[in-house]
Amino acid sequence: MKRFLFQQILKTGIEDGFEPGKSAESREWFRMQAEKLRDIRPERVMRRPGAIKNQVTRFWRPGEMYLFRYEPQGKETLPYYDRFPLIMLVDVYDGGFLGLNFHYLPPQFRAVLMDQMYRYLNNKEFDEQTRLLLTWDKVKRLAGRPYYKPCVKRYINNRVVGRFVKIHPAEWDLVLMLPLDRFMKRRRNTVWQESRKIYQGPK
Repeated sequence: MKRFLFQQILKTGIEDGFEPGKSAESREWFRMQAEKLRDIRPERVMRRPGAIKNQVTRFWRPGEMYLFRYEPQGKETLPYYDRFPLIMLVDVYDGGFLGLNFHYLPPQFRAVLMDQMYRYLNNKEFDEQTRLLLTWDKVKRLAGRPYYKPCVKRYINNRVVGRFVKIHPAEWDLVLMLPLDRFMKRRRNTVWQESRKIYQGPK
């Protein structure tokens, strides 16, 4: 049996009729479970049984979700940055990759952005083969307010510390809402205020 990061929550949800990702009600149920989890730290999540760890040069699967530790180049001069990005991979290029880091949004807007992107699912099984058929052009065409804009981040391969942890598609909606961000130099509420200026646009 496939091991998951939060296997008991997944088992309970399925027993109660909430198939991961299959309906709006199911997505909401799993997202609400995140509020009940205590003492959640990114380091612990990355060490949990069920963590699928990939080397940086082997994970090239746009449309999959990853958690990893990152030390950006020139971090001394950055106004703030997230040491543990949670991204939906969008594209790769020589020496790096492009991702949407959900941590730059408060949880309620992460959910909105995720719902927008679910239209690009390659299947509805939410198994190992499930991913989003995502490209940068598709991201830019998302309907509604452009919540993706503050989340777009470029990462450099050799600034990743350790390995990536791939989030199983059945757990996307749960992990999406967990407080795994570790912003340096600013509090998360300040970062979210800055993000709001970006997706709301000039007044």
